[in-house]
Amino acid sequence: MASTTLSSAFSLLSRPSTSPCPAVSLPRSSFPVPDSRRRRRAVTVASTATESPKVLELGDTIAGLTLEEARNLVDHLQERLGVTAAAFAPAAVVAAPGAGGGAAAEEEAPVEKTEFDVVIEEVPSSARIATIKVVRVLTSLALKEAKDLIEGLPKKLKEAVSKDEAEDAKKQLEEVGAKCECDMLKTASWLSTRQGDQGTTTTARASRPCPLLPAGAGAMTFAYDTDVVMDDGTIIKTTVTNSGDATKLFLREVRQTRKPLIVGLDTEWRVIRRQGRRPRNRMAVLQLCVGHRCLVFQIVAADYVPAALKAFLASPQHRFVGVVVDVDVERLRCDCNIVVNNTVDLRYAAADVLGRPHLRTAGLKILAREVMGVEIEKPKHLTCSEWDRPLSQAQVRYAAIDAFVSYEVGRLVLTREHAQDAAFTGAMTILPSQLP
Repeated sequence: MASTTLSSAFSLLSRPSTSPCPAVSLPRSSFPVPDSRRRRRAVTVASTATESPKVLELGDTIAGLTLEEARNLVDHLQERLGVTAAAFAPAAVVAAPGAGGGAAAEEEAPVEKTEFDVVIEEVPSSARIATIKVVRVLTSLALKEAKDLIEGLPKKLKEAVSKDEAEDAKKQLEEVGAKCECDMLKTASWLSTRQGDQGTTTTARASRPCPLLPAGAGAMTFAYDTDVVMDDGTIIKTTVTNSGDATKLFLREVRQTRKPLIVGLDTEWRVIRRQGRRPRNRMAVLQLCVGHRCLVFQIVAADYVPAALKAFLASPQHRFVGVVVDVDVERLRCDCNIVVNNTVDLRYAAADVLGRPHLRTAGLKILAREVMGVEIEKPKHLTCSEWDRPLSQAQVRYAAIDAFVSYEVGRLVLTREHAQDAAFTGAMTILPSQLP
C-alpha cells in the first residue's frame, strides 16, 4: 500500500513543465477526459483515502503546491526515504504523435560508436624498451617524449581515432607486453550514459522542455562520463550532462566525506545577439570540480535544476573558488535563481599568499603557470563558442580543465601547501608528479 501511494505521488509530482503555473485544485472524485469527438465523460478515481481525513488533508495540501514546490517535495522524499522516482514509475510504451491507437513506439536504433581512445594502462619493466619503440612508431614522438608518455600511467596514446586504428595500436602494444584499453567515445552529445550496478549503458532519451532555452526550443536529456586528459597527462574524471538526476548523483559522490570542500567553479555563457542592440550574455554551462572529479552541467538545456545543487552552492561550509568568480555568481543568480554564498577570487588569494601583487589582475592561464607550474590553452574560438548547442569534445575538455585548474590553484593557495618550497626558492613551481 505504501509503495503504491508513493508511486502515485511521484507520478504526479515528477512531470516536467516548461513554465511556472499557478496551483490547481483537482476534484477528489472525478475529472473530465476529452475523447476524439470532443465529448466529455467522467472517469471515477478509485481511492482508499476517503476513509482517512489525514490522507485527504495531505492530498489537498499537495494539490495546492506550485510546480517548484512539488519538485522540491520530490527531492526531499527521495533523500529522506533513499528512493528515486524512477524506482516507482510503471513501465510504459509511448506512441508517436499521430500514430494509431494501438501502435507501439518505434525502438530507438542503436548508435554505432565511431571514435575510440587508446589508453596505456601498464608497462612492465621488462617491456619498457619495446613499448617505447612501438609508441614512437604509432605517434612519431621523439625518444624523450615517448619515455615520458609511459611514465605515470594510465595515459592516453591516441584520442578519437577509428575503431580499426585503435584495435591495431592495442594489438601492437600488447604484443610487446604492455596493457592497454580502447575506450569508446560518444558520437553525439545527445546520448545518455548512466553508471549503475550492472555497468554503463548508453541510450537516447525522449525530448524534454529546456527552461532556459528560447520559447519553442528543445533538447534531449543526456549524461555520460569521460576522461579529460591534460597535456601533462593529468586525468580528470568528468561527468557531462543536462540531467538534474545525474547532477544529484555527482553531488552525492563528492559529498561522501561530509567535510568542508574546496570546489573549483566556472561557467560558460551563450551570447544573445539582437539587431541594433548590444549582445547579452546568458548562462549556458556550469562547471564544478572537487579533486580529479568534475561536473560539466549544461544548465541551459537542463530538464530541471535540482534543489540539491542549489543547497550545495548556497552552503557556507564549502568554498567555491575561481577567477573573477563574482561575475559567474551574479550570472547564476540572475539567470538561474541560484545563490552561491562562500566564494574566493583566486587572483586576490594568490596575490596575498604568494606576495605577488601583479596576480590581482592575472587570468587563470597565468595563475596555472605560477601556482601549478603548468601551461593551459584558452583559445578564443572555444571561449566564445556556442555553449548552448551540443557540446563538442574540445568544449568538454576546455570546460573541465578550467574547473580543475581553478580547484587545484585554490587547493594549493588556500591550504598553503607550497609554503615551505616558497620559503626556500622564492618561487612557486609545482610539478604534476607532486600532486596527490
